[in-house]
Amino acid sequence: IWNGMRVMELPDLDQLVVKLEVAERDLARVAEGQPLVFTLDASPDIEFTGAIESLGRVVRTKSRNQPAMVIDAVASIENPDRELMRPGMRVNARISAPEAS
Repeated sequence: IWNGMRVMELPDLDQLVVKLEVAERDLARVAEGQPLVFTLDASPDIEFTGAIESLGRVVRTKSRNQPAMVIDAVASIENPDRELMRPGMRVNARISAPEAS
């Protein structure tokens, strides 16, 4: 261990958020404040709710192997389950589209 080297990092489980990738083709239907429902890959039978907090400003290539264009988004979690949820877990999310008037 070197002087000043980080030995351990303790995540703040009170500040959990969901990090999402939104497809470029869906950008026109997604806005900050929009509600979403998501499940954890580890517990697909339990649904959680939240809302889009922020949308990235830059559209980017998803990855070298997946050339789809995406934008990053961050969502808050309503009533997170701190016993079940851990930083870095995979989620499947559905963003509620605004109702047509």
